Amino acid sequence: MPPEYAGLFRYFHHRHGRCRSAGNVTFSRRHLLAHPGPFQTLPAYEDASITVDRNTITKHPEITTRFDGGRGLGMVRRMTVTVVRSDCVTEQEIRDNPKIGTSVTLTGTTTTDRVIVVLLMTSGDQYTVIDAGYPFPIKM
Repeated sequence: MPPEYAGLFRYFHHRHGRCRSAGNVTFSRRHLLAHPGPFQTLPAYEDASITVDRNTITKHPEITTRFDGGRGLGMVRRMTVTVVRSDCVTEQEIRDNPKIGTSVTLTGTTTTDRVIVVLLMTSGDQYTVIDAGYPFPIKM
């Protein structure tokens, strides 16, 4: 895991408008959501497609991340999906050896949540392929 993400992978709790980790590192809510980290492009021979969808029902604001395959289908050893919610709760799930259609569904909020997807390849290389804020869709 890149060192700049070490603090984000801990579980946070909300206290007085700030998110605090157990290790005395403090991030504001704005910093966690508004400053996505760098992401990397996979080499062409390891290319993989991943889709992130938000549920539009406010009672269940789920975020689903789906592995869609690609040239590197057999080269992905692990897919790690982390959601940093706007209320400072962090959830993470791991799928080993994902196949086409493998998905992770985590609970989001009705505002903007940050989604981070990291792929670990059979070569041992690790790539952060998604690190972005996903706003809750507003119905018109």
